[in-house]
Amino acid sequence: MSMLPPTYKDAKTCKQEMGAGGDPRYIDPSKLADGETINVRPCGTYGSGHLVCGYEYFSETMKRTRRFTEFPENYLEDIGLSYKGRVEKTGEKDTPKYFLAMVVLSKELDQFCVLMVPQLKLREQLERTFAIEDYQYEGDAIAPYYFSINRTGLKTDTVYYATPALKPATPEAVERWEKAKAGIWLPALFDGADPFAGKPAAAKSAAAAKPKGQPPEAIDALGAVATPSANAAGSSDSW
Repeated sequence: MSMLPPTYKDAKTCKQEMGAGGDPRYIDPSKLADGETINVRPCGTYGSGHLVCGYEYFSETMKRTRRFTEFPENYLEDIGLSYKGRVEKTGEKDTPKYFLAMVVLSKELDQFCVLMVPQLKLREQLERTFAIEDYQYEGDAIAPYYFSINRTGLKTDTVYYATPALKPATPEAVERWEKAKAGIWLPALFDGADPFAGKPAAAKSAAAAKPKGQPPEAIDALGAVATPSANAAGSSDSW
């Protein structure tokens, strides 16, 4: 059993191939301050629509991040300059970056969030943990462990650490997730839609309902209705 989708590319593969705004519902490790740590508990899996992977870049025409299940074609007219292109004025275009996104329960924010992980080194650490049997779980369950994600250094000297700790979720956290999970649908990221609006309710066929960023067998034609209490606050020990 694998915690990651069959279509997921490990960090080593991405290295070989390579040449979230202010919304508090999205966690971007690059926004952490030097020495800052966050604690997050994974919730659900790719089969339940709570973990996806793909490519992303910032669109200069749409003025927002665009995401794709496969490497996008004809992106050069839409993408901005790379870091080198901006700093050294070379005009060099950026390249779509591979990312992993998962639903997590944040201890610090006390709410369900989307953890965006484009950083290769950080994904490598998550991959190692997901490969350990004790850290694997199935379906739409809440993980029996959490990650402490830390950033050290700035700019090119930045290093990320993802330290796992086995600790079952509290009964209150499990109950919160049971109420919230139907209202979060990460494949919406590929449509530029809000993943916290829930899964589209009126899927006309199994083909239409096939989740983006997930393997073909993860299909559900029933749909689901967004749960208004998806991020209802818990108590201080609800994590």
